[in-house]
Amino acid sequence: QTCALPIYFVETDAQRHRAFLISYEDPSLTIVDADRKARHEKLGLSHAWGLAVDEQRGIVYITEIGKDTLVAYHEESGKTDTAPTGSMPAAVAVDKAADRIYVANYADDSVTVLDGMTLKPIATISVGHHPQALAIDSKRHRVFVANIHSNNVTVIDGASNRVIATVDGGTNPYAVAVDQESGRAYVANYGLQPVTKLVLSSLH
Repeated sequence: QTCALPIYFVETDAQRHRAFLISYEDPSLTIVDADRKARHEKLGLSHAWGLAVDEQRGIVYITEIGKDTLVAYHEESGKTDTAPTGSMPAAVAVDKAADRIYVANYADDSVTVLDGMTLKPIATISVGHHPQALAIDSKRHRVFVANIHSNNVTVIDGASNRVIATVDGGTNPYAVAVDQESGRAYVANYGLQPVTKLVLSSLH
């Protein structure tokens, strides 16, 4: 089966053999099970932009920029909870080791930190201009925030919720990934150089 609208983001739950799909204009969460059958959970989403999965708890997190909220969809029960975020939450990431959820707020130039158990806000951290992507290094307790309109990446210490560095991210960094073993981080850029390896020597 296919979605009626273009797919914006895809995440998987390897433990439960499911894939999750969202589209900016689709108010539903699409779930594809191991038998490749798709179903649509009508969650009434308002411009879904970010998606992350907590496999340990079986929770799917979805940012809604139209409501400035984070939706927590429980896979087994189908119930949903919501948590407040900043303005236009663009991305969400889960730190399983620390039991923290991070939300990048595009219009607020900030990151909201939520407790994974309660969904209560713990901290709000100022970052660069228009943060659009997040990546977690759980081994070193670092959070990488790609700021698309300030051409840099903010590095947050997850233990203290403080910014420990701001590094060059290339031209308009819009995605970021971390190698969990080495701690190396990379961003995807618009422009002539599609990928930038972040210089993190000062953090060691």
